[in-house]
Amino acid sequence: MFTRLAIYKKLDDEKLKNLLNAGIDEFSKNGFSGASLNVIARKAGLSVGVIYKYYKNKNDLFLECVHFAMTELQDLLDDVLENEDDFELCLRKIIRVSVHSSDT
Repeated sequence: MFTRLAIYKKLDDEKLKNLLNAGIDEFSKNGFSGASLNVIARKAGLSVGVIYKYYKNKNDLFLECVHFAMTELQDLLDDVLENEDDFELCLRKIIRVSVHSSDT
């Protein structure tokens, strides 16, 4: 599920998702330059030190957030495409998923 499973021994999947979602939220609201690792850590319920334990710098966390978001979106889109035969309904669901993903 995640690209760096080997180093995520102390963060369970839920905590890791919280960290990446907090990062996505912070980067999307404030851009890369304005994003704060302190804010991301606080929102994720972690210390900044934990972030630096798993990521070399803000750029590495940002890239992991992008990868995580794209993977989540791809999974949602694949699910819609696999489970829908009606083209128009499939297209509506894809649009809803895309809009929802851009809001979160």
